[in-house]
Amino acid sequence: MSDNIFQKIFKPSTKKTNVADFCLNNFGFSFDWSFNSFDSQYNKATDWLAKKKTHDYVQLPKVKVIPFHLGLDLQGGTHLVYRADMSQVPAGDESSALDGVRDVIERRVNAFGVSEPLVETNKTANEIIVELAGVKKC
Repeated sequence: MSDNIFQKIFKPSTKKTNVADFCLNNFGFSFDWSFNSFDSQYNKATDWLAKKKTHDYVQLPKVKVIPFHLGLDLQGGTHLVYRADMSQVPAGDESSALDGVRDVIERRVNAFGVSEPLVETNKTANEIIVELAGVKKC
């Protein structure tokens, strides 16, 4: 038992992941979580400190509060797949026709101010894929 705790933690392992990787990953996650909630907690603490200790005579600097923006995977939303009928389109113009339809859909989605929309084409299957975070189907 000559190894101290740090040697045990950072000792190379034959397993796929070792204890050091686990500790560093958890530290990174907890640091990210605490930093993202730090801004509003810091502002509350400075307000309390200024009011309690200086009777609002001294104002402490504030931190800008940046809210979370959840994507389609966390917030939910709508995933639409449109399959194009290319029977009336002349041969060789399929790609440009599909890109034109994609541009029209993208302009209409952007006009409504949807945050982070995804509008892309799958040219092998003649499909247009639209993902709208936070928009629910009616």
